[in-house]
Amino acid sequence: MKTVLVLGSGLAGLTTAVHLSEKGFKVTILEKRPFAGGRTYSFTRDFWPEKIDNGPHVMLGCYSALLELLDLVGSVHLLDPQLKLNIQYLFPGAKSANLSASGLPAPFHFLSGLVRFSAFNWRQKWNLAKAFFKIAFMSEHDSLDELTAIEWLNKNSQDEHSVQLFWRPMVLATLNEEPENVSFLQLFRVLKLGFLKGKNASRMILIPRGLTETLIEPVIHWLEKRSCKLLYNHRVDEIKYEEECNKITVETNKGLFKEFDYWVSALPFNQIRPLLNNSKIKFKNVLKIENFFGNAILNLHFWYPERLISESFASLHEVQSQWLFVNQRCQNLIHHTLVISSADQLLEQQSKDQLSRILLEELKLIFSEFDPDKIKKYYLVVENNATLVCSPNVEKLRPKPGEIFDRFYIAGDWTQTGLPPTMESAVRSGKMVAEEIEKRLYANLQGIV
Repeated sequence: MKTVLVLGSGLAGLTTAVHLSEKGFKVTILEKRPFAGGRTYSFTRDFWPEKIDNGPHVMLGCYSALLELLDLVGSVHLLDPQLKLNIQYLFPGAKSANLSASGLPAPFHFLSGLVRFSAFNWRQKWNLAKAFFKIAFMSEHDSLDELTAIEWLNKNSQDEHSVQLFWRPMVLATLNEEPENVSFLQLFRVLKLGFLKGKNASRMILIPRGLTETLIEPVIHWLEKRSCKLLYNHRVDEIKYEEECNKITVETNKGLFKEFDYWVSALPFNQIRPLLNNSKIKFKNVLKIENFFGNAILNLHFWYPERLISESFASLHEVQSQWLFVNQRCQNLIHHTLVISSADQLLEQQSKDQLSRILLEELKLIFSEFDPDKIKKYYLVVENNATLVCSPNVEKLRPKPGEIFDRFYIAGDWTQTGLPPTMESAVRSGKMVAEEIEKRLYANLQGIV
């Protein structure tokens, strides 16, 4: 039985382990923290009896690799998919509008929703429809990565109101960066694979039972049944190559790991980068990640006696918070979460407590009867380096998931999967690496390699 050592237990690492275990490989996973999940996890605090997600994660119906994984491990039934895309927009002064797709074939299901969207005038709707039609019939090519999203939008008659109300929230939510700084190629992929592929692809899928319970624990239980080892509190300190025995050695705070046939790093780019730089191994196609950087996502959890919105989530406008999510009720309180993507600069401007108070105070602009003094507890979670920032021309620098040294592979949402850095990209990368390892083993058995 061939053995594999996987570094990191985020979605990429866990997916790699699942697909290799399914093919009969014996897998060991090293995780530096006392829990699995990477940037997708839940935690507990003494003041609240239920688990708290580090931040609301929303899937799209086009996340086929992630849905396949959850179906395999038996947790897909825990998801809460919309019947069709529906987003509630909230504005100061108790104003609101709904963007809702129809049952028409793609791309008309989404375009018909834009036509009914009351926040736009007819000229703006017409210009939006033209932009979506253009994208619907465009093919992906390298030149799309040379433009920022805002440059393409400006060239295609998207005025400031349309950008601020529609495009900016979409870009921030899916790409964790402002339209001025992100590659249009990534926005193109979001629209092409999600919003323009059909009503099932564009609908949002919520995770009401929690990230760990829905996405992580079922995978771990599935792996444990197949004798996969998951070793917690194992921090990777060094990756070395022993030439005399043609083996990779991974040194952790708990000891050495070297008797493996294959090695997979599923670490984020900012964690694997120093390990590769210090290893003195001539890895392929990874020097280009030297200047990669990520952006933070801010999640402000608060507990309030009343439910602020009727839906599970809403898009907020003319305040700093971008999204509001509503979670479960317990002890006569309802758990709400405010979300801000691309939050690095905002976090530099004031302390976390000051920022929390400002964001909560701003909610009075949207909800006239909201009283911050009724908040029983608030708790700010910042996920630093939440995703790779895909600026123009970064796509060509993203290494492909796969082998970067003899039997040493990389996976992760930041690798070149054909998608922006998302949960789906992470899962897809893990599956791609597992398939490469299986192909290599088969080739070896056939005497090809």
